[in-house]
Amino acid sequence: MARLFLEVAEDNGPALALYRRFGFREEGRRKGYYRRADGPAANALVLAKDLA
Repeated sequence: MARLFLEVAEDNGPALALYRRFGFREEGRRKGYYRRADGPAANALVLAKDLA
């Protein structure tokens, strides 16, 4: 495996800070990906990190 991908809600500040600290970079977005019962859907950020 040469590259690792993950998705995180764009409003999840603590998770984004952690992933960025470990070298993940934004590669794309998925609009309205996380549906929420108590509010509007949140976009997902697709993050990636090269492992090699």
